[in-house]
Amino acid sequence: GINAEYGGKRMSKKVDVRKPSAELKGFRIIDPREEVQDFYSFVSVIFGAVALILKMKIAAWLSLVLCVMGYCNRKSIDSDIKNVATSFLMSIMSIVLSYLGPQAKK
Repeated sequence: GINAEYGGKRMSKKVDVRKPSAELKGFRIIDPREEVQDFYSFVSVIFGAVALILKMKIAAWLSLVLCVMGYCNRKSIDSDIKNVATSFLMSIMSIVLSYLGPQAKK
């Protein structure tokens, strides 16, 4: 079978790719390369949260770099931009607060 997504849940269904009419309605075929972009966005949010909590500037910059990588690896303009926007805002917020926010006592 091939990997398919229905309503946010992954399912494995047997679909004959030679017959487009046999494809199940509501299912979207998942491209393995699409998961890489989501991975970059997810890791960007994680590094942004670490930078916010621990005031680590390197983690904030790494979060921004991963966010840009996720944006550049998008396969289509019509793809869901919510993950990229979340990671971008988290990385910008972590950079601003790591430089301008209250510093941790040493």
